[in-house]
Amino acid sequence: MQKLPIITKTSEIDIKSVYGQSIFDFYPQLKKILIQQTNGNELSQFFSEPVVNNVRGEVTWFSTVSGSVRGIPEMTAEERQRVGEQIKSFSQMVKDAANHLEAMSGPKALGVEALRNLLVTPNLANSLFLVGDKLVIAQWGCVPHGIDPKDFDIVTQGKNLIPPEQAIIAPLPGTTPVPPPEDETPPSPPPTTPSPPPEPVVATTSTPTPAPATPVVPPIPPEPVPPVPPLPLTPTEILWRWLVILLLCLLLLFGLLTKSCTYGVLAPSDNESRLRTDISELWVKVQQKAASCFPNDSGLHHDDGKNTHPQSESNNVPQSESQNLPNLPPVLNEESLKKNDLKVFEGKWKLVTPLVNRYTEEPITILFDFDKSGKGNQMVNHKSGKTCTGTASASIVSGTSFKIDMGACSGAGKQYSYPAELAPCELMKNPNQAQCILACADGPCNATFERY
Repeated sequence: MQKLPIITKTSEIDIKSVYGQSIFDFYPQLKKILIQQTNGNELSQFFSEPVVNNVRGEVTWFSTVSGSVRGIPEMTAEERQRVGEQIKSFSQMVKDAANHLEAMSGPKALGVEALRNLLVTPNLANSLFLVGDKLVIAQWGCVPHGIDPKDFDIVTQGKNLIPPEQAIIAPLPGTTPVPPPEDETPPSPPPTTPSPPPEPVVATTSTPTPAPATPVVPPIPPEPVPPVPPLPLTPTEILWRWLVILLLCLLLLFGLLTKSCTYGVLAPSDNESRLRTDISELWVKVQQKAASCFPNDSGLHHDDGKNTHPQSESNNVPQSESQNLPNLPPVLNEESLKKNDLKVFEGKWKLVTPLVNRYTEEPITILFDFDKSGKGNQMVNHKSGKTCTGTASASIVSGTSFKIDMGACSGAGKQYSYPAELAPCELMKNPNQAQCILACADGPCNATFERY
């Protein structure tokens, strides 16, 4: 990661929000969506990563691109012109991704709102950098404090990026500029012969005859065409329409009845399914944020002692496979998490889930082994002896919550492989346990994170 030469004061900006949550919190999910677009690598690298320091009230910006860093004043006129064209291209790609999500999930989907809030910045000239030969933008998703954000669109600001005196004027196609002649004496003018003076012309005055005025004829309005009434439907057409509607209802009912909570494999080439996974992750984060507002151990919304969480009974928190946890020091508590020290995750953990493998119908328990920095690996064992493995990492969100980021778990064949998963977790009374939320087929479901 390379630090960009810019620091943003949080007191001077307003950070765009998505349903009450900062757009910076959705940066990993947005990057996954952008990288799936055409020319996705450059598009995802265009938006730098924000790191917020609430103590200092600052936002620092980092880029995954390596190389020398140059701002707008250090760019040539040709580079500025190329930067202006890239801004238009990247903005259109982001808008196309937002329109695609809107067509699938509706205009109020979290991914649609988050993508459209990307395309603003308080000062484009101070936010653009060339890192090596790649264009990177900082201060995205921000506008000056207390000012109307409509004037800070990056495309609108990009039109004024190239001053007129620095614009490149190219010769017309098929022409070659001719340099002026050097050390060449201009030809002398030919000698002139004096001519006789012209004869005087006697002017005569006459009264011009005005031309007759042409009468103005108003245009004839076209005759209105009466509307043609639609032909009435025949009984046969009405019957066929009702049969089609009934067939669609039966197909929808069949799909609802056959849905089950499984942890299946997403094909890497299936862009639509992968986008749905990203949308689900965004929804889970907002759901976890809302659940943390209620003071109960499970983090679920209770009303008069009754559970009103919109999940079926199959999604309740699963019981631990081992009732007697190891005799280990209590580390998962508010005091430990507030220190922001990832050593609390060092050791072996497991995530007991309500998920089952759709091919083998085995319950899925994910095993973790983290080091002092919260990095490690994950593993799922099966009765057949097959194993899937992958990477995993733990990060602290607040004094009462953290998250487990799991990469794709690869095994022998698709029946022993699983996609990437993000698990937001909340503390429980037991200092070696936490409740996490997973993205299941029917929506969010609960799982238990504990030592083993």
